[in-house]
Amino acid sequence: MWYNADFLLFSCSDGNLRCNSTVRGSSALSELESMELQCVIGYRGNWAPVMEWRFSGKDGQVVSEGVQTISSQLLVTSVFSFTVYHTMNNRSVSCKTYFSSYTGNVTTTATNTPDYSYTWTSPSLNITCKLFCCGLRLMFVLHIALEIYCDHIQVNVY
Repeated sequence: MWYNADFLLFSCSDGNLRCNSTVRGSSALSELESMELQCVIGYRGNWAPVMEWRFSGKDGQVVSEGVQTISSQLLVTSVFSFTVYHTMNNRSVSCKTYFSSYTGNVTTTATNTPDYSYTWTSPSLNITCKLFCCGLRLMFVLHIALEIYCDHIQVNVY
């Protein structure tokens, strides 16, 4: 797509957006492992596209912690780094790229915002439970053992 607005020329297409991660295919991640996702888009002009990261799920809130975005006159690169937890299993991460209303200093008579928007979605995260899940299993086993033990002891109350 090309956007021309009084000397501001923008070029964005889904082919210009490249996203990747530190995990390839359906590789399993271990709980507490670090993961990094990156999206890069090329464009021309003074109006850079915006990138928003989100986890799939009920909340779908925009993530800002662990996100670093760098803009130049030709590229926007956004990197999302985070620690993997068991609660993220089967969730995916998305990066929405779009143009927001321009608030810069460039003088122009253009009043429209380019309508480009594209959302890249990662494959579902496959997380191998390490600490928390094992701890829950151990707590469950101890709870059952304690119940069995208590059933065999007669408690006298005075």
